[in-house]
Amino acid sequence: MEVLLVDDDADCAHIAMTAATMANVGFNINLVVDGIEAMDYLQKKERYMNALRPELILLDLELPRKSGREVLEEIREDKNLESIPVVIFSSTDRFEELKATYGLSNHSCRTKPAFLSDYVSIMKSIKERFLESRLN
Repeated sequence: MEVLLVDDDADCAHIAMTAATMANVGFNINLVVDGIEAMDYLQKKERYMNALRPELILLDLELPRKSGREVLEEIREDKNLESIPVVIFSSTDRFEELKATYGLSNHSCRTKPAFLSDYVSIMKSIKERFLESRLN
């Protein structure tokens, strides 16, 4: 299962990938480190022209060059991308505001966990909610 992880913090990205492995969720995680790179990946521009379409996007909101909010807006406006579920990871807990602003009906918002064990649990729940439901 193809997953796009968008996070500029190398430690957070490493923890997310480790948690996915520990949770045995079977994700093939592709990492990009900013919002511009995320959109290039999703729109298969330049070096990403052969990238596989992700079944899920794990998106940090605080990104350089183009914010996670801007990425969300572009995904929402693109008919080819709008159906991809997005799990927003952020240190903020103002998720209701985000959901209302961006119409995040098929998306989820999570506070970045402090412990690896919490991340493992989140990865398992992400697989159950977004990916396994697509297989049934």
